[in-house]
Amino acid sequence: MSNALGVSFGALDLDPRFNKLLEETRGYLSGPDFAHALGCALDRATEVLMDGLRARVFVDTTSAMSPPDADAHAQPTAGEGQDGTGDKPEVKIRLAGLLPGLARWSPLALNSSPNELIDNILAVREVNALEAIIISDYQDHFPAVA
Repeated sequence: MSNALGVSFGALDLDPRFNKLLEETRGYLSGPDFAHALGCALDRATEVLMDGLRARVFVDTTSAMSPPDADAHAQPTAGEGQDGTGDKPEVKIRLAGLLPGLARWSPLALNSSPNELIDNILAVREVNALEAIIISDYQDHFPAVA
């Protein structure tokens, strides 16, 4: 057996146990259970990363819009909720202003221990269900320990 580049893996090609493991792994990864669990895990990972960005990189829009001692009864200026909805104006942030904070935050978010991202992914119910499916498939392969 060789990979897409034509490189042979030598002894791994001849080991039937390894080939069986690859086939079983391919079966799990191509199945609907894995696709659903992966989708849920990616959704949760995106939520965690966006929450981290909001908390540690993006500026607080309320403090950026008005100083702490601003008059609470001030009239909205152009674009500040003049349509009667009372919506806060959109804060425009330059990408160049975000990059230093993002550069400081990203190694902490991805390399910290314990890792908040990994902990949240492992807490997803669908990931735990996929783990249970895979473990239950191997129960008959190993004798019960007394």
